[in-house]
Amino acid sequence: MDMPDASFRGAPAAGFFSCPGKDIDATGGWLFWKRKPGDSLRRSLIRRGQLFPVLVDSGGSRPVLVAGAARLACLSEEGRSVLCRDVGPLDAWERGLFYLESNAAFDIDDWRVVRALRYFRGLDPARLEEVWTVLGFEPRARRARQAMAWLKLPEEWDGLLAAGNIPLVCVDALEKMDAAEIGALFPLFAAFSWSRGNSVNLLAWLREAGLRENRDIGGMLAAAREGLASDLSPKDAMARITAEIRALRYPELTALERNFAAAARRISAGTGWRLTQPDQFETEAVDMSVRLTCAADVERAARQLADMALADWSGIFMEADS
Repeated sequence: MDMPDASFRGAPAAGFFSCPGKDIDATGGWLFWKRKPGDSLRRSLIRRGQLFPVLVDSGGSRPVLVAGAARLACLSEEGRSVLCRDVGPLDAWERGLFYLESNAAFDIDDWRVVRALRYFRGLDPARLEEVWTVLGFEPRARRARQAMAWLKLPEEWDGLLAAGNIPLVCVDALEKMDAAEIGALFPLFAAFSWSRGNSVNLLAWLREAGLRENRDIGGMLAAAREGLASDLSPKDAMARITAEIRALRYPELTALERNFAAAARRISAGTGWRLTQPDQFETEAVDMSVRLTCAADVERAARQLADMALADWSGIFMEADS
């Protein structure tokens, strides 16, 4: 082991030492939140040097990293020695707790909760109370229940949670599906970042349509796969997929909407008037609106409305269809 980096002040105290970053084993599964170092950390290490030691267990043939993966990565890239604090000897559970507590100041988002639980549950499910305490929330809370349910999904779904492609709340629907259905859904969420509202709706519509028509989700996703393979922008592709899946769940309503939209375009073509159906066809009410900026606009809109009154209003009112 060599001398400390020049940024260290004085000689290392007992329990502290420095060594090249390449000498430290940073592959442990307890580093479950390890990500690529951020630019702000890099700038800090360049300007100020290493202000805090990384935690290691040096009881074996080489130091094993317990916490400080980002600092270690940055310092190793710069070829600088790393100040370490030996906190060993520790078993796998204790290493995980050290790592969890040393990173507790971070925003514990849903991905972090899930990753921590995957690690600790794999060691000893009976001791998870310790983990909930460090994470700082009640194990019987809804978020805790959802995080535990998420662990039943294939681990590849964790990446979608980390990327923001799907929110944790979707597990309420996913846990009711079988492995084939979950596998069929994965490409849909891997391709796009879905909002909470849209993702919850998509899963609900698919499940409800499948139950009503006795169809499997994989078959119903054929239209969605066309959207995935299209050259549309992500926004347009998601809108298309959402519309297709909504139509599966509400075929009669979407048919009414489609017919109404076509009739409204025909009747209002060439005018400034806009026709909308305000209550999802629970009644035959129609809202009509026009934008006016001056007195001449009022006269023009009145003439247009008079002409529209003579049009064929089939598709808007049932009495006009008879």
